[in-house]
Amino acid sequence: MVMQYANHGNLRQFLNGEFNSLNWYNKFKILCQIAHGLGNIHKEGLIHQDFHSGNILSHDNFKGFDDFKYFISDLGLSKSANEKSEKNKKNVYEVLPYVAPKVLRGKIYTQESDVYNNFGTITYEIFTGLSPYYDMLHEEFLVIKICHQVLDLKSLN
Repeated sequence: MVMQYANHGNLRQFLNGEFNSLNWYNKFKILCQIAHGLGNIHKEGLIHQDFHSGNILSHDNFKGFDDFKYFISDLGLSKSANEKSEKNKKNVYEVLPYVAPKVLRGKIYTQESDVYNNFGTITYEIFTGLSPYYDMLHEEFLVIKICHQVLDLKSLN
């Protein structure tokens, strides 16, 4: 597989360096490109299953933020949305802060998991500049917090 070189690394790296330079228009434009890419994955009948800011690559042609392109990468854990196998439902392979609560509760991954939790969490990250649950260790207490849907939005003010 050959992919375009991402000269700005992944979205998390980009936000670490450029968040304060982004206006709301830039943030919405990033989200639109990511939503379009995720929509294409879902139209192909796939579930990403490992969708987070580290798997969104950014590239530009040195013309400013309006020229940036965002690509979803790392489809290694993706599966068919029609696959009903529950053999892996007890195994969680994602980056913990991005895992859907229902997956942590033992349900299977779905396209809705990609959208509801993963895209929603990436939206939070783009709007705030913060990694989800940045102030917590990624262990059992974070699992409890995710399952109770507590994501602090105060930083949006």
